Amino acid sequence: MPTVRQFLLACLLALASTNLDAAQEQELITILQSAAGPTEKCAACQQLRIIGTVRSVSALSALLGEERTAHAARNALEAIPGPEAGAALREALGKTSGDIKAGLIDSLGRRREPESLPVLRPLLGDADVTIASAAAAALGRIGGKTR
Repeated sequence: MPTVRQFLLACLLALASTNLDAAQEQELITILQSAAGPTEKCAACQQLRIIGTVRSVSALSALLGEERTAHAARNALEAIPGPEAGAALREALGKTSGDIKAGLIDSLGRRREPESLPVLRPLLGDADVTIASAAAAALGRIGGKTR
């Protein structure tokens, strides 16, 4: 049976880890907001996929319209818990086209948020077959009624 001392030590370690993650997250956000190149920004996105929180959403969403960083940014947003990440993906959907838009649709499906249903349903009839197919797959992942 754990002692009080072991419990307190575990709590202190958890707190220290949380503080380290917050500091690291801020460093990664700074990279995203800097003049760093796409390679550095994509590497930061990969790390934010693991430790990112709602604090990262704004910086990540700013990369969603850029061809060289959109994929990495949306992958990070897929993994960030909370409605803000899904809202950022939905908002970017109306500002993009082609492969970037199809990727955003895929990410919305992976998040499985019912709030995405109203923006995905109309895309089933999109003239671009890639968009319509991505919407169908995303709706299938989310499930529920589509009417």
